[in-house]
Amino acid sequence: ANFEKGINVFSQNGKWLRYIPIPQKENNLPLSIRCMQFIDKNHLLMKSLYGRVLILNTSNNKITDLTSLIPERITLVKNAFYASFLKENENSYLFSHNKFLLRFIKDNNKYTIQVVDSVQEGSMVSTLAYTQNKELVLGTDKDCIFYSKEKSIHVSLPGNPIVKHMNLHPD
Repeated sequence: ANFEKGINVFSQNGKWLRYIPIPQKENNLPLSIRCMQFIDKNHLLMKSLYGRVLILNTSNNKITDLTSLIPERITLVKNAFYASFLKENENSYLFSHNKFLLRFIKDNNKYTIQVVDSVQEGSMVSTLAYTQNKELVLGTDKDCIFYSKEKSIHVSLPGNPIVKHMNLHPD
């Protein structure tokens, strides 16, 4: 990615192949892609700082804006700096926007986005990971959460950390 500009495509050997422009503005602010995930051979899922969700077809450089699939109350939250996609299964990816946990679903050529849950007010989800047992763990700007719809376990961390990445030990 080229910060606020577009995507540079390279071969596996590191040779530059082409440049793919992406929209330059959203709400009169520079577009800032925060995370990307290939969902199949030719489609790149992207999420911006301001809550925009896009699909780039890399075979023809066509961009589809999926932001309207997210409830407006969520996309009104701006500056969700931290974001990541986490593959749930072949057609489903979890991602976050501020305090919200969302699910992107691809069903053939139809896309949907579901609101899964949200963390406590004043927190934001910064990263996602699975334990070896496929238990979902949310990193936030305050703690780590072993997430379950029924009962989540919050693990406090010393100091004032923002969990940006998790590498979970297999034990």
